[in-house]
Amino acid sequence: MSEISLKSGVRDFRLMSKGVVDAILQLSEYHRFSKAIFEWVGFSKIYLEYEYIPRNAGSSGWSFWKLFKYGIEGLISFSTMPLRLAFILGFGAVLVLLSI
Repeated sequence: MSEISLKSGVRDFRLMSKGVVDAILQLSEYHRFSKAIFEWVGFSKIYLEYEYIPRNAGSSGWSFWKLFKYGIEGLISFSTMPLRLAFILGFGAVLVLLSI
């Protein structure tokens, strides 16, 4: 759904150079879908594998709805699919109304 390719299984732990940080901070988005932004700025990346260890104490601050809203934000910010869908539905509605 997006021109940005997100690699599966990549976590949010990052080491970034000052150039990468400066490029990200220059973006004017208020709600930031970080996974796509890290890909979009276009710097080279190295992926390191590590063993995932479940958390021992506490719980995540991410509820289902927070994750859902974060996903919608990513879809709206980095995809033209919602705009295309709105155009097709609007054009279809106009055709239906003109045929009445």
